[in-house]
Amino acid sequence: TTHPQSQTVNEGQPATFTVVATGSGPLTYQWRHDGIDIPGANASSLTLPVVLGDDAGVYTVRVSNAGGSVTSNPASLTVRVAPTIVSHPQGQTVDPGASVTLTVVADGTAPLTYQWRKNGAVVAGATNTSLALNAIGHADGGSYNVTIQNQAGLAVSQSASVIVRPVITSFQRLPDGRFQIIYSGT
Repeated sequence: TTHPQSQTVNEGQPATFTVVATGSGPLTYQWRHDGIDIPGANASSLTLPVVLGDDAGVYTVRVSNAGGSVTSNPASLTVRVAPTIVSHPQGQTVDPGASVTLTVVADGTAPLTYQWRKNGAVVAGATNTSLALNAIGHADGGSYNVTIQNQAGLAVSQSASVIVRPVITSFQRLPDGRFQIIYSGT
């Protein structure tokens, strides 16, 4: 009389499917996942206490008695998987004027959103899998990371240091014989 309902849950959360059936007792139940019987799933409700990505799919239940059996309408379980970082951005040491691209590779349920940060502050408009720094100067040096988010959670990459080598701007000999080197950079 009541079929199990489709649902969407975050990985790690519980999910419960319930069926209500009538008929001459006793009624027996057998839940199925993607057409395969689930061992021990023989009640009017099926609870998955900790849903994993592999639990996604179609669930049905076959209700039987001495007079026959009937199978419920299918109910889909969609599992949202939190982002995980497959490859972190890598730090680089470069000369002024060079270009640097920092890249992250992440996995998880789409859509994934990205936000790059420099020294903890949001980099405006930096919302892609890569951050391109072109013709960089010393002010571009720092520690960069990226946050990746979806409806199931958040992941933060390891920091990548961008080091811009100092540039000697002048070199001179002082009257007392010492040398003075003036440079810009960190």
